[in-house]
Formats: sequence, C-alpha cells, structure tokens
Amino acid sequence: MGTANVTAVYIYWSHLDHAPFRLLSHMALKSVDAGSRAAAAIEPDLYWLPLSDQAEAMGYAPHGKATVRQLRKLRAQLVDAGAISLESSGSRWRSTTWRLHPVPRLPPSDPLPWLGGH
Repeated sequence: MGTANVTAVYIYWSHLDHAPFRLLSHMALKSVDAGSRAAAAIEPDLYWLPLSDQAEAMGYAPHGKATVRQLRKLRAQLVDAGAISLESSGSRWRSTTWRLHPVPRLPPSDPLPWLGGH
C-alpha cells in the first residue's frame, strides 16, 4: 500500500524523534499512495486505523488511558511538525481520519531547513 509514502517519510521526516517517526512510518505504510491503482477507489494519504493498531505499531498495551495519552502526545508532535493533519474526528463507531503529508509543505523559497544549507 504506502511504499511511496514510507519512502518519502524516510527522506523528509527522519529528523523527527524516534517515537513520532515510528508512528508516522506506520501511518504511511498503512495509507494509500497517491498515483497508485488503489488511489482510484480510496483517497490517497489518509490514515483511519483504530488506536489499537497504532498501539501495536508502537509496542504499547492495546488499551488503557496511558496508551491513549501517549498516542495523543505523539500525534500532536506530528501535527506540530506538519507531518499529519486532522481530516475528520472519530466517533464511537468510527476512527479518526488523519491526512499524511509525506512530502513537507514548504514555502517555495525555503529549502529543506534541516539540511542546514542556504
């Protein structure tokens, strides 16, 4: 599914701390790549898997308040970094949907800032 997204995450987001990077990699792997055959049926760059899948990817207990808090903290770090954004809030029977930004949205005049160039 998200092989191109995972590749972009490794290229553009490897400067993130380990835990947020690991969660972002999981989200990218489970999302649909733009331009893939599946993108014709499913909107690309969306992640909608439940918290239990995120917890499993991070090696956390599948349930519990501590797990929910830790995942919320990691997702907030990813939102602050610009790697993901909220697409739609979840409800009792529907998971929250996140939009991935595997390639950072930078102003045209701003080169990749973490490369320390220009």
